[in-house]
Amino acid sequence: MRRRGFIALGLRAQRRDREWHIFILELAIVSIVACCSFSAISFAEDAREIPNYKELIYSAVRTSFVDPLSVGTVEISPLHPTRGPQLGNWMACLRITINGQPTLYAAFIDKEPPEVSLLRRAVRFDDCGQDQYEPFSGPPPAESTPKKGPPRKR
Repeated sequence: MRRRGFIALGLRAQRRDREWHIFILELAIVSIVACCSFSAISFAEDAREIPNYKELIYSAVRTSFVDPLSVGTVEISPLHPTRGPQLGNWMACLRITINGQPTLYAAFIDKEPPEVSLLRRAVRFDDCGQDQYEPFSGPPPAESTPKKGPPRKR
């Protein structure tokens, strides 16, 4: 009789363990589904493009280079969402001619209020070599004419 009690206890313990494993598995599945649904909501909220992104990026380019006279033409790609380890919510690639050499840069924009959070040389992960570029239709990046000072007295 005693032996039978141990077997019954063992079966109950196995059943309890199996139920516990099923509970953990269900919890994991629910957590994954919840995270995916929250990220879809986040993507839907972020899907609003920034209308003035070109001006934001262009002002960051103007103020980022030590020698603004070395900056030539600036071309910009369409805005697209960031992915993986990239910073910000949006990114655009730039093809900037510096001292006659075209160089790829990546500009990252955060939301509310939108601002350029990072401007750096593009890396392979940014995939800027595949983007379509259009010339930036704004004032030249470097002021070639000196600024006028205060009026002088004669």
